[in-house]
Amino acid sequence: MEPTMDLSMLNHFFHISLTGEADAVTTVPATDLLQKEQMDAIIQQSSTLLKATGTELAASFVGMAFFGVCASVQLILAANNRFLDLSLDNLDFQIDMHDDHIHGCFKIRELKWKDAPPDAEDREAWLVAELSSFYASQIRPVIQSAAVSAGVKPDLIWAQYGARMAFALEYVEGIEKRTDVLERFRQDYQTLARLVPADTFERRKNPFEHKPRYIDSPSEAGKKLMMRSSCCMYDRRENGEKCYTCPMMLPEEREARRIRIEASRDHKTEHTA
Repeated sequence: MEPTMDLSMLNHFFHISLTGEADAVTTVPATDLLQKEQMDAIIQQSSTLLKATGTELAASFVGMAFFGVCASVQLILAANNRFLDLSLDNLDFQIDMHDDHIHGCFKIRELKWKDAPPDAEDREAWLVAELSSFYASQIRPVIQSAAVSAGVKPDLIWAQYGARMAFALEYVEGIEKRTDVLERFRQDYQTLARLVPADTFERRKNPFEHKPRYIDSPSEAGKKLMMRSSCCMYDRRENGEKCYTCPMMLPEEREARRIRIEASRDHKTEHTA
């Protein structure tokens, strides 16, 4: 087994690395998050650090940290044709302060993986089994734990995953020059979204089965923005407001925000001209 693997993209986007964060304010074994007392403490600490007005934002924070784990599995599958071991017992969960916000981070204890079968047909069946087991035994339990401690439904977290993974696909399509890697990412995305059974997630629909919707960007003419598949709860904090791409934002709210953003953009243009 090779001793190294390029995890730079995982660290850059999802704060997942072999070294972890040296100055993290909290570090716990990821398996401890399945214990209600420990998850209660994480939800409370996250709420405090996020200056949240309730527990919904903290649940979303933990859930989005674990989305990074999910996306990282797909990235390594595409780049290396390997299923990276990001199981709970191979991770430490960290909360790291960064200026005025926090990150959910992970330290990988040991770099290990399973190689994918060389035959395409065998690979698809293998991947369905691996992904189903990964989500049922690793991701679903920790999402349920966060939801219980926060007093919310797991759907608050799961419903965000569709657009997040669709955005990851669009990002990879925009930067990846290796055709084999890009094709694997696309195929594996479809395997995850269409072939992993919905009951794996204890939902009526696979959360990754999602058709993106787009709106015009208020800050860059001609650019489209992907709508989120669900609210991230970032408005549930002191002086918080919904994201421009939030599906919960009313049309009149978005129009008022658009006018405000465009006015600010035009003002900056005047001062830099």
